[in-house]
Amino acid sequence: MDDLNLRKGCSKEKLGILIGGDYLARCLLAEILHKNEFENLLIIEDRSVSVRRIYSLLIKRRITLKWLALKIYAAVRQGFFIQKQMHFQSRLHNVLQVKNNKELNVLIQNNKDLCAVVCFRAGLIVGQNNIDLIPFYNIHCAKLPAYPGLMSIYSALKDRDFEQQSSFHTITKEIDQGKVIETEPYKLDPSKTYWRNEILAYESGKKLLSKVINNFCSQQKNLMHI
Repeated sequence: MDDLNLRKGCSKEKLGILIGGDYLARCLLAEILHKNEFENLLIIEDRSVSVRRIYSLLIKRRITLKWLALKIYAAVRQGFFIQKQMHFQSRLHNVLQVKNNKELNVLIQNNKDLCAVVCFRAGLIVGQNNIDLIPFYNIHCAKLPAYPGLMSIYSALKDRDFEQQSSFHTITKEIDQGKVIETEPYKLDPSKTYWRNEILAYESGKKLLSKVINNFCSQQKNLMHI
Protein backbone atom coordinates (compact mmCIF):
# COMPACT_ATOMS: atom_id res chain seq x y z
CA MET A 1 0.00 0.00 0.00
CA ASP A 2 1.26 3.49 -0.85
CA ASP A 3 1.91 5.99 1.95
CA LEU A 4 -1.07 8.12 2.95
CA ASN A 5 -1.27 11.76 1.97
CA LEU A 6 -0.99 13.56 5.32
CA ARG A 7 -1.85 17.00 6.65
CA LYS A 8 1.11 19.34 6.37
CA GLY A 9 2.72 20.86 9.44
CA CYS A 10 1.82 18.17 11.98
CA SER A 11 4.33 17.83 14.79
CA LYS A 12 3.46 14.50 16.39
CA GLU A 13 1.07 13.00 13.87
CA LYS A 14 -2.08 11.02 14.68
CA LEU A 15 -4.46 9.14 12.42
CA GLY A 16 -8.15 9.71 13.09
CA ILE A 17 -10.57 6.76 12.81
CA LEU A 18 -14.14 8.01 12.34
CA ILE A 19 -16.46 5.06 13.03
CA GLY A 20 -20.20 4.55 13.16
CA GLY A 21 -21.98 3.91 16.44
CA ASP A 22 -23.42 0.51 15.53
CA TYR A 23 -22.31 -2.77 17.10
CA LEU A 24 -20.42 -4.10 14.10
CA ALA A 25 -18.24 -1.06 13.47
CA ARG A 26 -17.23 -0.73 17.11
CA CYS A 27 -16.56 -4.44 17.57
CA LEU A 28 -14.48 -4.87 14.43
CA LEU A 29 -12.32 -1.94 15.47
CA ALA A 30 -12.06 -3.38 18.99
CA GLU A 31 -10.67 -6.60 17.53
CA ILE A 32 -7.94 -4.66 15.72
CA LEU A 33 -7.05 -2.58 18.75
CA HIS A 34 -7.04 -5.66 20.97
CA LYS A 35 -4.11 -7.08 19.00
CA ASN A 36 -1.94 -3.98 19.18
CA GLU A 37 -1.74 -0.73 21.06
CA PHE A 38 -1.63 2.28 18.77
CA GLU A 39 -0.81 5.46 20.63
CA ASN A 40 -1.03 7.54 17.46
CA LEU A 41 -4.71 6.83 16.77
CA LEU A 42 -7.55 9.23 17.57
CA ILE A 43 -10.89 7.41 17.74
CA ILE A 44 -13.90 9.52 16.75
CA GLU A 45 -17.47 8.22 16.99
CA ASP A 46 -19.95 9.36 14.36
CA ARG A 47 -23.22 10.27 16.08
CA SER A 48 -24.86 11.88 13.04
CA VAL A 49 -27.51 9.20 12.46
CA SER A 50 -31.00 10.27 13.55
CA VAL A 51 -34.63 9.51 12.73
CA ARG A 52 -34.84 12.83 10.86
CA ARG A 53 -31.87 11.92 8.70
CA ILE A 54 -33.24 8.44 7.93
CA TYR A 55 -36.57 10.02 6.93
CA SER A 56 -34.71 12.47 4.68
CA LEU A 57 -32.85 9.61 2.97
CA LEU A 58 -36.15 7.82 2.36
CA ILE A 59 -37.73 10.95 0.87
CA LYS A 60 -34.71 11.48 -1.40
CA ARG A 61 -34.90 7.77 -2.37
CA ARG A 62 -31.30 7.14 -1.38
CA ILE A 63 -32.56 4.17 0.63
CA THR A 64 -35.68 1.99 0.40
CA LEU A 65 -38.05 0.75 3.07
CA LYS A 66 -37.11 -2.85 2.27
CA TRP A 67 -33.41 -2.12 2.76
CA LEU A 68 -34.14 -0.20 5.96
CA ALA A 69 -36.10 -3.17 7.35
CA LEU A 70 -33.22 -5.51 6.51
CA LYS A 71 -30.77 -3.09 8.12
CA ILE A 72 -32.80 -2.87 11.35
CA TYR A 73 -33.07 -6.66 11.50
CA ALA A 74 -29.32 -6.95 10.89
CA ALA A 75 -28.65 -4.55 13.77
CA VAL A 76 -30.80 -6.63 16.10
CA ARG A 77 -29.04 -9.87 15.10
CA GLN A 78 -25.66 -8.19 15.55
CA GLY A 79 -26.65 -7.44 19.14
CA PHE A 80 -24.75 -10.54 20.27
CA PHE A 81 -21.63 -8.39 19.84
CA ILE A 82 -22.73 -6.22 22.77
CA GLN A 83 -20.19 -7.68 25.20
CA LYS A 84 -17.37 -6.82 22.84
CA GLN A 85 -18.85 -3.36 22.43
CA MET A 86 -18.77 -2.84 26.20
CA HIS A 87 -15.17 -4.08 26.21
CA PHE A 88 -14.41 -1.57 23.46
CA GLN A 89 -15.90 1.30 25.46
CA SER A 90 -13.97 0.35 28.60
CA ARG A 91 -10.66 0.25 26.74
CA LEU A 92 -11.01 3.57 24.97
CA HIS A 93 -11.49 6.22 27.62
CA ASN A 94 -11.16 9.27 25.38
CA VAL A 95 -13.40 8.50 22.40
CA LEU A 96 -14.46 11.79 20.84
CA GLN A 97 -17.90 12.23 19.30
CA VAL A 98 -19.22 14.35 16.43
CA LYS A 99 -22.79 14.84 15.24
CA ASN A 100 -22.21 17.05 12.21
CA ASN A 101 -19.59 18.75 10.05
CA LYS A 102 -19.45 21.79 12.32
CA GLU A 103 -18.38 19.65 15.29
CA LEU A 104 -15.94 17.75 13.07
CA ASN A 105 -14.39 21.03 11.96
CA VAL A 106 -13.90 22.13 15.57
CA LEU A 107 -12.32 18.77 16.38
CA ILE A 108 -9.84 19.14 13.51
CA GLN A 109 -8.98 22.69 14.56
CA ASN A 110 -8.41 21.59 18.17
CA ASN A 111 -6.19 18.63 17.24
CA LYS A 112 -3.28 20.04 15.29
CA ASP A 113 -1.52 16.67 15.41
CA LEU A 114 -4.37 15.02 13.47
CA CYS A 115 -2.90 14.43 10.02
CA ALA A 116 -5.60 12.36 8.28
CA VAL A 117 -8.96 10.70 8.99
CA VAL A 118 -10.17 7.25 7.87
CA CYS A 119 -13.94 6.67 7.94
CA PHE A 120 -15.28 3.19 8.69
CA ARG A 121 -19.03 2.51 8.73
CA ALA A 122 -19.54 6.22 9.34
CA GLY A 123 -22.72 7.82 8.02
CA LEU A 124 -21.57 11.44 8.17
CA ILE A 125 -21.07 12.97 4.72
CA VAL A 126 -17.85 14.93 5.17
CA GLY A 127 -18.21 18.52 4.03
CA GLN A 128 -15.86 20.27 1.62
CA ASN A 129 -14.76 22.68 4.36
CA ASN A 130 -13.31 19.73 6.28
CA ILE A 131 -11.85 18.04 3.18
CA ASP A 132 -9.97 21.28 2.50
CA LEU A 133 -8.43 21.16 5.98
CA ILE A 134 -7.20 17.58 6.14
CA PRO A 135 -7.06 14.43 3.95
CA PHE A 136 -10.08 12.15 4.42
CA TYR A 137 -10.33 8.50 3.41
CA ASN A 138 -13.11 5.93 3.53
CA ILE A 139 -13.37 2.15 3.66
CA HIS A 140 -16.37 1.19 1.55
CA CYS A 141 -17.23 -2.50 1.75
CA ALA A 142 -18.14 -3.03 -1.89
CA LYS A 143 -16.70 -2.57 -5.36
CA LEU A 144 -16.30 0.98 -6.59
CA PRO A 145 -17.49 2.69 -8.68
CA ALA A 146 -20.06 -0.07 -9.31
CA TYR A 147 -21.73 -0.05 -5.87
CA PRO A 148 -21.53 3.31 -4.08
CA GLY A 149 -23.74 4.51 -1.24
CA LEU A 150 -25.58 2.92 1.66
CA MET A 151 -27.30 0.09 -0.23
CA SER A 152 -24.15 -1.31 -1.84
CA ILE A 153 -24.27 -4.85 -0.39
CA TYR A 154 -28.03 -5.12 -0.99
CA SER A 155 -27.57 -4.00 -4.60
CA ALA A 156 -24.69 -6.40 -5.22
CA LEU A 157 -26.77 -9.33 -3.93
CA LYS A 158 -29.70 -8.23 -6.08
CA ASP A 159 -27.41 -8.07 -9.15
CA ARG A 160 -25.89 -11.46 -8.22
CA ASP A 161 -22.48 -9.82 -8.32
CA PHE A 162 -21.03 -12.01 -5.58
CA GLU A 163 -17.32 -11.41 -6.26
CA GLN A 164 -16.84 -8.27 -4.22
CA GLN A 165 -14.09 -6.22 -2.59
CA SER A 166 -13.80 -3.58 0.11
CA SER A 167 -12.37 -0.34 -1.26
CA PHE A 168 -10.07 2.11 0.53
CA HIS A 169 -10.49 5.43 -1.27
CA THR A 170 -10.04 9.16 -0.92
CA ILE A 171 -13.10 11.18 0.07
CA THR A 172 -14.25 13.88 -2.33
CA LYS A 173 -17.40 15.99 -2.60
CA GLU A 174 -19.01 13.17 -4.62
CA ILE A 175 -20.02 10.20 -2.44
CA ASP A 176 -17.76 7.15 -2.94
CA GLN A 177 -16.22 8.61 -6.11
CA GLY A 178 -12.68 9.24 -4.86
CA LYS A 179 -9.55 7.46 -6.06
CA VAL A 180 -9.40 3.80 -4.93
CA ILE A 181 -6.03 3.18 -3.27
CA GLU A 182 -6.30 -0.40 -1.98
CA THR A 183 -8.83 -3.24 -2.07
CA GLU A 184 -9.57 -6.40 -0.08
CA PRO A 185 -11.54 -9.14 -1.93
CA TYR A 186 -14.36 -11.21 -0.48
CA LYS A 187 -17.32 -13.21 -1.75
CA LEU A 188 -20.99 -12.74 -0.95
CA ASP A 189 -23.00 -15.88 -0.26
CA PRO A 190 -26.53 -15.95 -1.78
CA SER A 191 -27.47 -18.87 0.46
CA LYS A 192 -27.06 -16.69 3.54
CA THR A 193 -29.27 -13.92 4.89
CA TYR A 194 -28.58 -10.25 4.30
CA TRP A 195 -27.19 -9.64 7.77
CA ARG A 196 -24.73 -12.53 7.46
CA ASN A 197 -23.55 -11.17 4.11
CA GLU A 198 -23.11 -7.79 5.75
CA ILE A 199 -20.77 -9.40 8.27
CA LEU A 200 -18.82 -11.04 5.41
CA ALA A 201 -18.43 -7.64 3.80
CA TYR A 202 -17.32 -5.83 6.93
CA GLU A 203 -14.90 -8.60 7.90
CA SER A 204 -13.21 -7.67 4.64
CA GLY A 205 -13.41 -4.02 5.62
CA LYS A 206 -11.80 -4.85 8.96
CA LYS A 207 -8.84 -6.47 7.21
CA LEU A 208 -8.45 -3.40 5.04
CA LEU A 209 -8.64 -1.07 8.04
CA SER A 210 -5.96 -3.11 9.79
CA LYS A 211 -3.71 -2.75 6.74
CA VAL A 212 -4.26 1.00 6.68
CA ILE A 213 -3.44 1.38 10.39
CA ASN A 214 -0.31 -0.77 10.15
CA ASN A 215 0.82 1.13 7.05
CA PHE A 216 0.35 4.45 8.84
CA CYS A 217 2.35 3.28 11.85
CA SER A 218 5.17 2.10 9.58
CA GLN A 219 5.05 5.40 7.73
CA GLN A 220 5.44 7.30 11.01
CA LYS A 221 8.41 5.16 12.07
CA ASN A 222 10.12 5.84 8.74
CA LEU A 223 9.56 9.59 9.10
CA MET A 224 11.13 9.52 12.57
CA HIS A 225 14.33 8.11 11.09
CA ILE A 226 14.64 10.69 8.32
